[in-house]
Amino acid sequence: MSLVKETVLDKVEFVGQWKCLQVRNKVVVKENNNIISETYSRDNYYPGDENHEDFPEILVPYITGVWTESLISDYKAYQSTQAGGGSAPQISSVE
Repeated sequence: MSLVKETVLDKVEFVGQWKCLQVRNKVVVKENNNIISETYSRDNYYPGDENHEDFPEILVPYITGVWTESLISDYKAYQSTQAGGGSAPQISSVE
């Protein structure tokens, strides 16, 4: 009996005005080549994140041509006007 766990890039999409990159990863567990489990996780990246050392190299072709210098500078300017000036848009929940 052999167990294998692999993570694959499942879906890549750009969302919203700032072309935030959402990546869905699929984690597949196989036993003797039969899938016994699948789960998903999601990562989000924002214009300018490609300069961080932990930005996945596999995603570079997706952002090329979408995250222009103009978009990145506009996004950073937008961030500086928001409360806290954090590295990601402020999200609030409404109940």
